[in-house]
Amino acid sequence: MKSKALKSQLKSFWKDELIANETYSFISKRVKTEKKEIFLQISKMEKGHSEVWSKISRDEGFKDFKVTFALKFQIFIMKLISIFIPLPIMVNYLEYQEKRAIFNYSLLLEHYQEQTKTYNLIERVIKDEILHETHMIETILDKMSYLNRTRQAIHGFTLAIMKIFALLIGFLVIFPDEPKAVLITGIITVISGSFVTFASTFISSRGHKEIKDNHEEQISIKEEVHPESLQADLSNALLEKGIQKETIDDILSIIGNDYSVLSNLVRSIRLDSGGVSPLTSAFVTGIYFLIGGLPVILPFIFPVFFPSFTILYAAIVSAIIALILTFIAGLIIGILSGKQVFIKAFEKVLIISIASGLMYLIGYLISIIPGI
Repeated sequence: MKSKALKSQLKSFWKDELIANETYSFISKRVKTEKKEIFLQISKMEKGHSEVWSKISRDEGFKDFKVTFALKFQIFIMKLISIFIPLPIMVNYLEYQEKRAIFNYSLLLEHYQEQTKTYNLIERVIKDEILHETHMIETILDKMSYLNRTRQAIHGFTLAIMKIFALLIGFLVIFPDEPKAVLITGIITVISGSFVTFASTFISSRGHKEIKDNHEEQISIKEEVHPESLQADLSNALLEKGIQKETIDDILSIIGNDYSVLSNLVRSIRLDSGGVSPLTSAFVTGIYFLIGGLPVILPFIFPVFFPSFTILYAAIVSAIIALILTFIAGLIIGILSGKQVFIKAFEKVLIISIASGLMYLIGYLISIIPGI
């Protein structure tokens, strides 16, 4: 690995650990249950990990890392998010970060295979991260159905905003002087879309649940009868994610015969939902499709009853509402999926903008066809 790339990677790990340290510490002050001590303990360990990456960087001859304004701002944003986001969702996000850290740190082990002291330091950090990830899983184990319902709700919500707003924009181009027609079209689409979303989610959730239940049963049987076989399951799961065989061997070596940690990691990677019936998933998605669509069509009520409030004003207000709600939903999706939160939010805004632009183009092309 080139020195510039190595320095960048070490600095990235150092920053991640400092952000994690501050976030866990902040959450521990807000938690009143027995989980408070867990968050506090993890916070201290993350601080120690940041010092490990700083030490390795100095040993490589790089300059000391500095806490910049940008880093302080990132920490502030994470604390702010943790205030407004329910604890189970925030813990779910942190669990994803621990999992990502395990993979990323394991990749670095290959670079230090010949340097025993540094290798052992990184190995110790990885083992801590595995324990952290296990703690996070145990912390939210009884909240998995809640997390899954939240995912379904956000899916239905964003789907409605994108579909309804894009459709209204296209329809608006064809009928620019008929606000009542646009409004009625929006209402019909929201109601019918809610039922269609309910049905499609029920069918897909039912199939997904059968697969998930089968995997859960297999893991439980292996735990009881042959726990060693879970090593192969974890190895295959990591291979599917693109992790190198040598790195996987390092991870398995660190875990050793701790089958509790092993089974939790297998569940974490293989199973992504918890205990929600297909009917509940369908109901939640359908209802939130309805909830997501209504704010987008509501502005079009005003041109119908108040002619001075033109259909153009209604479209502008609807666009502002759609973009704000999509951005907020994107933030939550980013947290639930463990992705870069703001990138995910802007990605959703970009998608709805492109979809609306295409519908506008389609509407315009239809409007210039003779006889329409």
